[in-house]
Amino acid sequence: MRAVDDAETFIVDLGAALIGSGTPIYDVENTLEGLGELIGLEHLQVSGLPTMIFVEDRSEPERGVRMSTVRSPGYELGRLAELNSMIDRMHTGVTDLETARRELVEITESRPRYAWPVRAFGSGVLCAGFALILQPSLLGLGVAAVLGVLVGLLLLVPRPEFQTLVPVIGPFTVTLIVLGAGDLLSGANPVRMIAAPLLLILPGAMITTGTMELSAGQTVSGSSRMIQGLMVLLLMAIGTVLAAVVVENLVGVPDGQLLDRPVDQIGPMWSLLALLLLAVGFHLFMSAPAVSIPWILVVLIIAYGAQRLSALVIYDELSAFFGAFAMTPAVHLINRWRRGLPQMLLFLPAFLLLVPGAAGFIGVTELVGADRSVGAQAFQNTLVTVVAITLGVLVGSVIMSPRRPHRRRRPVSNH
Repeated sequence: MRAVDDAETFIVDLGAALIGSGTPIYDVENTLEGLGELIGLEHLQVSGLPTMIFVEDRSEPERGVRMSTVRSPGYELGRLAELNSMIDRMHTGVTDLETARRELVEITESRPRYAWPVRAFGSGVLCAGFALILQPSLLGLGVAAVLGVLVGLLLLVPRPEFQTLVPVIGPFTVTLIVLGAGDLLSGANPVRMIAAPLLLILPGAMITTGTMELSAGQTVSGSSRMIQGLMVLLLMAIGTVLAAVVVENLVGVPDGQLLDRPVDQIGPMWSLLALLLLAVGFHLFMSAPAVSIPWILVVLIIAYGAQRLSALVIYDELSAFFGAFAMTPAVHLINRWRRGLPQMLLFLPAFLLLVPGAAGFIGVTELVGADRSVGAQAFQNTLVTVVAITLGVLVGSVIMSPRRPHRRRRPVSNH
């Protein structure tokens, strides 16, 4: 009985770690139920939420349900890669249950790969790359890099209560600086210059993942992620508009500055550099393994290339479908060939690249602060983009048939 207790405890703790590292709920449930068969829990039932995980052995319902709280949900790509590597070693028989339990403790208690100054620098690199995609200009590149470091520092403050305020504090601070600079940034597009440094706060991946969970039948978790993502967008817009009001009262900047007026000064020739900066930035800030950089770059190139080519003949919002559709087989193939690179590690940068979060932020900012008709249309386009990305991922996943049936292997030793 002790061995069963240990196995169930391991499953619960592993589920909490996977959810806390950004794995979609349906992937967590499939992974844990398959692993349960491997370690002798053949009748395991797993149910997950973004903040909770529940496990029950249906062969012994009198034992009740085990549960665990997800302490810090987010996207910790280095930790996620280590967890997936451990799971793969268990499937191949290299790691037994007792060893896996010790490894799980070490992984969950480990610190990020880099110290906070390097991670903050990585945030600046990431935002600089995003600026070249969102608003191709050298001025936008420099501003995004500097302000991206500032936002990264805010996100690295180790206080949960402070992090709940970052969606307001970050946009407020960035907007105050951008609009307060006045003539120094003349000719630029303030809304996009504000959006680029806020990439890591933008909930584009959260909203898209929530939509995917809804499509997979995970109503509760998908709805909660969607609502949380929309609330983050609203808080960011409020912070931006408050800063615009402060600047307007102090120096007379009109709130028309919050209208989206795209600026393209250097054209698409810098796109490859932008994608490279995104890949390196994810490695530095989110502790993605160094070996993942070229593979993240490959997925980014495929997603961006397919999106831009399709945008030549169809609406930009619908072009996101082709970007998502093209990148999905690549992600599954890379995941099968390099098992240490989990799918979410490869998907997340591409989700952000397809810009559902930035477009939504721009739309909500205009809706709240400057032009309600234009903002409403932009926000509506965001929802279309999210649905298009989700549909592209789902269609690509069906074609690749990524969900392999659970293979019955000999149980892993509990000793």
